[in-house]
Amino acid sequence: MDSPFTVYGDHSNCGLRGLNLLQFFYLFAYLMGSGDAEAIERIAFEFCEDAAQEHILYAETRYSPHLLSAEGFPPERVVECVNRGLQKGCDRFGVDIRSILCSIRGRPGKFL
Repeated sequence: MDSPFTVYGDHSNCGLRGLNLLQFFYLFAYLMGSGDAEAIERIAFEFCEDAAQEHILYAETRYSPHLLSAEGFPPERVVECVNRGLQKGCDRFGVDIRSILCSIRGRPGKFL
């Protein structure tokens, strides 16, 4: 029997078919707290590419820089990487993408 949180739909091209919600969110653990500047910038760039392919001219992406930060890789650096990726993507694909930052109370780091 499927979990009430099973991911349905045709996700066969990205390997998500039949994952339950907990398994789906576990996939994010690979990126969260990794401190991988190149990966974070690339994801932001590809967000722009995906928007352009869907004929979306304006979008906003929401993320928490604290969840993507790591020791030696502060939230401020995460924001720089995302902004750099979004800027490159907007320039290349002709879309307008903005960021909404989600801060987490009690996490170290100054206001961004």
